[in-house]
This record gives sequence, C-alpha cells and structure tokens, in this order.
Amino acid sequence: MASRYLRTFLHASILASCALISLPLTANIDLDTTLDQESHIFTPAIPEFGIPSASRTTITTDTNNISRFAHDFSSAGQTTLSYTINSSTGGFYAHFEHAGSLTFAFRDGGTFGGIESFSPTTTITVADESGSPPQQLTFSSSIRGTNDTNASFAMVANMDFAAGSSYSFSSITFNITFPASYDGVLPTLPGSPTLEILGTINDAPQDLGQFVSINPIPEPASISLLAITTLTLLRRRK
Repeated sequence: MASRYLRTFLHASILASCALISLPLTANIDLDTTLDQESHIFTPAIPEFGIPSASRTTITTDTNNISRFAHDFSSAGQTTLSYTINSSTGGFYAHFEHAGSLTFAFRDGGTFGGIESFSPTTTITVADESGSPPQQLTFSSSIRGTNDTNASFAMVANMDFAAGSSYSFSSITFNITFPASYDGVLPTLPGSPTLEILGTINDAPQDLGQFVSINPIPEPASISLLAITTLTLLRRRK
C-alpha cells in the first residue's frame, strides 16, 4: 500500500515539475541613462512653407553613455523593460513663457522607418513632479520593420503645457511589457541610439534660452526682483 502511494506521489510530482517547466518564464530588465548636456536654438519662420518660428532646447548625453536595449525574445516569456531617464543634477526643470511641449524620445537600431510591426504595452512614471501639470500627455513604444534585419525600437512621450507653466521632476521611467507571444530580436540594426528631452515653443518671438534644463530656472518674477535690487544697489553706490 505504502509503495503504491509513493508511486502516485512521485508521478504527481513529476507531472507538476513538467507543468512548471513548460510555463513561459517572466523577466524584468532595468536600464537607465543619465543626461548631462544641454543646448538651445532658435529657427526663424518660413512663411512661404507655413513653418512657424521655434525656440528649442535639448537635454541629452554622449552616445556612448546611452544604455541600449538588446534582448532576444525568441525563447523568452513575458518581459517587462523599465527604462529610467535621470538628470546629472538630480532634477529636470522647465518654464514655458509661451505655450509649448516637452518630448522624451529614445530610438535605437538604425534608421527609424518602415511599417510598424509591433506596439508593446507602455506606461510611464514621472518621479517627484511638481508645478503645473501638463495639459495633455501621450506616450508609446514601438518596433518598426521586420524582426530579422530591419527592426528599430523607439519609445516616445509628449507633454503639452500652457503659457506661464513651470514644471519639474527628478526622473521619468518607461515601463514596457512584451508578451510571451513576441519573438523578435532587438536591436537588429547597428545604428547609434539617440536619447533626448526636447522642449519646443512654436511662434516664439526670439530665442528663449534654456527654458528646459537640468538646472533650476528662475521664475520671471524672481528675475525682475533681482534686476530691481541690482539697480537699487547701483544707484546707492552713485
């Protein structure tokens, strides 16, 4: 009797082990990149082509510092990628004198083009945000091309802000879930990755400077107060 129970137990254990082995494995991949370079540019309007003037700021880093997302999904189960964008100073700061937008963009795998072949589920988390919230927020991740020699991976988020908005945060994280049914290999093209935060104000009257920065941006009222204080001190010295 004991022998029969033992055989039954072993048989059940083997079946349970096989069932566990056959289940698709789940994986979590955590990547991050720190941005430490910034610049700004002004482009005048081209009325004949309907192109407005624009003041733009960019925060980025050297290509060699960007963490690349390389993964073979052919034998993987459900996989979640968490990609965090940090600032070298511990924060990102924005002030929109006029209505504008913030765009977060990461692209890897060569020229970004072709037919979109897959869109994994995406959410984003903004850490320690304060100030005026964005009027509109959109985000996505996508793979374009085929899974053999032409696949390009991208994740993009866009925030729209009203005139007079000030906004700050410490980091932004893209959480991207690839189901077990996806069996591609990334990246498949050798092109250099790009990762940047872009601030744009269209119809800008002039270059508005670094209105999106890794350093705190003084409020216009603070700048005016500083100017008045400086002028008062100069008058007293005279």
